[in-house]
Amino acid sequence: MPASVSREALDKAREAGILVYSDSTLSEFVGVFLRPKFDKYLSLPKRLNAISTFEKLSQHIEVSVKVNIVVIQRII
Repeated sequence: MPASVSREALDKAREAGILVYSDSTLSEFVGVFLRPKFDKYLSLPKRLNAISTFEKLSQHIEVSVKVNIVVIQRII
């Protein structure tokens, strides 16, 4: 999606540094991006090409630290 907000974010991230991904984040990205609801935006071959391009332009990392996120709700 050349003119999308997502594409702009990707381009800015690439300009700022090296993109990295883990097995789990790539798996989630691929699983979501290949859903049929995206057919109306990009054909399946174009989405597969975008995934391949992302992998080539990014660096795979092994996750060595697990982070637990805790959300604390404030009562106003």
